[in-house]
Amino acid sequence: MSIAKLERKITARGGADDDSRRLRVVHEHEKVDLPAAERAVRDLLLALGRDPSSPHLTDTPRRVATSFAEMLTPREFDLTTFPNDEHYDELVLARDIPVQSLCEHHMLPFTGVAHVGYLPGERILGLSKLARVVELFARDLQVQERLTAQVADALVDRLSAAGADLRLDTRVQQLRPVGQGTEAVLEDGSVETIDAVVLAGGVAGSAVLLTEPAPAAASALSRVPLASSTVVTLAYPAEAFEKPVTSHGWLEADPAPISGITVSSAKWAGRAPEDMVLIRAFVPERVGPIASAPDAELLAAVTGHVGTVLAATGEPALVRIARWPAMMPKYVVGHLDTVAAADAGLAHLPSWRLAGSALRGVGVPDCVADGRRQATLALLGVPARAARVDS
Repeated sequence: MSIAKLERKITARGGADDDSRRLRVVHEHEKVDLPAAERAVRDLLLALGRDPSSPHLTDTPRRVATSFAEMLTPREFDLTTFPNDEHYDELVLARDIPVQSLCEHHMLPFTGVAHVGYLPGERILGLSKLARVVELFARDLQVQERLTAQVADALVDRLSAAGADLRLDTRVQQLRPVGQGTEAVLEDGSVETIDAVVLAGGVAGSAVLLTEPAPAAASALSRVPLASSTVVTLAYPAEAFEKPVTSHGWLEADPAPISGITVSSAKWAGRAPEDMVLIRAFVPERVGPIASAPDAELLAAVTGHVGTVLAATGEPALVRIARWPAMMPKYVVGHLDTVAAADAGLAHLPSWRLAGSALRGVGVPDCVADGRRQATLALLGVPARAARVDS
């Protein structure tokens, strides 16, 4: 269920002095046809060799149809927001939200917990509504990855509709310190005055933006080595292999055109249709000239190697090549000193901070934790040199 499939209406609540806003969230899917669902369950019982007219099963079709209808129908609710009069700028987090949904591949229930948080802007969201947003998307045929993305997108969409200012796919051309704030010059020529800056777009781009306002920080960032890498995605029909591909992947120990592969369809449920095998092959620059070869030459080398190892017959049904030039940071001896020098270069700009995989950890949890911390410190105006690099 995409956000575009939700009917949304903004209505004022209360009198003229009430500045809260309510965003009515209504499910737009067609209602469950209970009689048809009952007939389908009855037919399923017959197909499974069971007698739906037996005393123990006479009411089973109704019970099953009603249960599925409940699990697939989210409740309507008001996504209420309020003005952030206290200027609260800490992370708002709701933990351990129960999640109950239906696997779209087997139509069996799965359960878990979700943790949802956001950094408030001019408006804040009623805390209980975070759980309602999770429920809205959980009551559907789902996979975990899509459910996570939908909840995040929905929060962004609703908060924006309620008055928050969000810019997507907008390039910042220049940053200029002005008094206690910062002017950001955007690619369309417009200028926005902002309170705090977190540079998280990679060390190369950050160094360019810092060249004038913080040359020492820019110089330090430019010393972080960056490698290039390419990901080749291949999708084969399952029948292209003599045996089912159950391996999650491997790393290459001998010379090869790749450093390793991940069999995404085996490692994560729902990444590919059950009759397809989805493979991601990694081609870093250290494997040699093939990493920078034209697409046709690169693809021939990768499919030839992977096909030989897995005994694949025929060509892949789908191919994608994604190149990431000078995007992979390499941590070398003295890295923490480089990070400390970059932070010290921002000491005269206490509301500016640096974050990203090239600094304090390349893993996703490291990047998330560092991003949260740097955003908080930037909003508090804590000078970069006052924060420990390894904290």
